[in-house]
Amino acid sequence: MQTTFNHQYPLPTQAHYQSPYLYDKHHAFLIDLSDEKVMERLVASLKYVFHVNQGLELPFILGCPHCDDNDQALICWITHELKQTDWVEASHIFNFLIGRLKRQLEAFHQEWM
Repeated sequence: MQTTFNHQYPLPTQAHYQSPYLYDKHHAFLIDLSDEKVMERLVASLKYVFHVNQGLELPFILGCPHCDDNDQALICWITHELKQTDWVEASHIFNFLIGRLKRQLEAFHQEWM
């Protein structure tokens, strides 16, 4: 995960909530979610945890019907989830996304299966 170290970074303010950066006050680093490599690693990690293949299953399940494949759907979904969230510390982002994706996939299976 690419990080930028900056020990002089101010405490989070309302402006940080709208930023594509997540600040971890405990470890004093930023995660740049606008960096394609960072997003690719997040997507790859989620696909590994949930055994997602390279198919076309997720676009409609995740509410991203305009996406061409599972990777694009996950990027769309991650972006949407983080915009809907007030604050997630950088060190907790992956576990936060795992929990949200697990709930969404379980809700889909319960509703349609």
